Amino acid sequence: MNVAGPISMRLTDFFRDSLRRTKGQVRATTLEDTARTMRDFVPCAGDIDLQDVRYEHGERFIQYCLTHNLTAGTTTKKVKQLKRVFQLAEDRGQLDRHPLRRLKPPKAPKRKIRVFSDDECRRLCGAARQREENGSPVK
Repeated sequence: MNVAGPISMRLTDFFRDSLRRTKGQVRATTLEDTARTMRDFVPCAGDIDLQDVRYEHGERFIQYCLTHNLTAGTTTKKVKQLKRVFQLAEDRGQLDRHPLRRLKPPKAPKRKIRVFSDDECRRLCGAARQREENGSPVK
């Protein structure tokens, strides 16, 4: 039986191949975001062989994102995208084992939601009505 093992290719070639295979399966905007994440990962890890990617490269990527003024939330999103790409590589037989499977993204603070009181809602709606009626701002 002819069984092919994991393949050897540089990260840039692997990412290009992964985007080609995934095209049409996800939204175009998702593909663009993933491509940006891949382009950000290569400077951290180097254009190394796919089989040489290790957990440490993922940790380095998190630090890279945070030191380039990306928020914890954006960094978390990028880590999730990258993990998905490597999971697909494992599923497709390109990797024996997903190197970033246990990588934990940074904790992102929860968004605060501004809740208006009933009085604030009435005043806001009243100001909007008055603005609409006479076109002048309310003080």
